[in-house]
Amino acid sequence: MARWELLGNEEARRCWDQALVRFTDYSPLQTYAWGEYRRVLGWEPYRWAAFNEQVQIIAMMQGALPRHLLPTGFVWC
Repeated sequence: MARWELLGNEEARRCWDQALVRFTDYSPLQTYAWGEYRRVLGWEPYRWAAFNEQVQIIAMMQGALPRHLLPTGFVWC
């Protein structure tokens, strides 16, 4: 069973791209740098990783939330 975990920015900075390139179907639009580029454009990046029982990353998802004054929003991924 996979356990999804929201990664903090510092943890994601350290390991995101290294884990991402192990997947054969990754895209440059999923890299840590792309999320940070989106941050400069006013979006807040969020990065989740799914871990198996051996604490290995088996899936990843990066999304971005546009910063607005409203208390709710949608994460675009």
